[in-house]
Amino acid sequence: MIVHVLSSDELEAAQRVGRARDASSVKRRSRNAHGLQATAEQSVQIHIDGAAAELAAALALGVKWPASVDTFKTTPDLPPKWEVRRRSRWDYDCLVRTDDVDIRRAVHVVGAGSQFAVVGWIGIGDAKIDRFIRSYGGREKAWFVPLSELHPVGKSLRYPDARWKGNSEIECSCGSRKADLISMPQSGFVMETCAKCDKFFGWSRS
Repeated sequence: MIVHVLSSDELEAAQRVGRARDASSVKRRSRNAHGLQATAEQSVQIHIDGAAAELAAALALGVKWPASVDTFKTTPDLPPKWEVRRRSRWDYDCLVRTDDVDIRRAVHVVGAGSQFAVVGWIGIGDAKIDRFIRSYGGREKAWFVPLSELHPVGKSLRYPDARWKGNSEIECSCGSRKADLISMPQSGFVMETCAKCDKFFGWSRS
């Protein structure tokens, strides 16, 4: 897992792109896609947070952020084939929808504002299996992948308040039996990740 706090310049860039995307969604009358019910103000913030999550993921993965507007599903969010899936809470799964392209990868990002954690990824085709299908809040069915099923993206922590709290025992597919416990005071969570391969195992309240 890689955690990143956007600088003021990075956040400003994300805000510009997010506002442009929201304005485009208004013109296309697609603001409340996939059954989402949001006010105009909420929609703007959702687009800004989405753009910021893309930038944080690009920095974590070491790829260029295209900062695209109006590309829809014709190109991935990040090269060569990354689709960024932002969630606002740690207890939310990685979300994959029907129109997501199977040959691309969904990278799961948690956060809002300027603070984001790039948790892991899964091939979109691999995510589209029956046991992950769910429907919440009366919205259309989609695939909700538990974070424990994601592949790790790396072991670098770039969050000024992150603190190592110790270890716990696990049984990881890489053979490791030890997990690191990382506290993130501002979010109020402690994350449990494999000490060897960084696979995400769970979270708890600090």
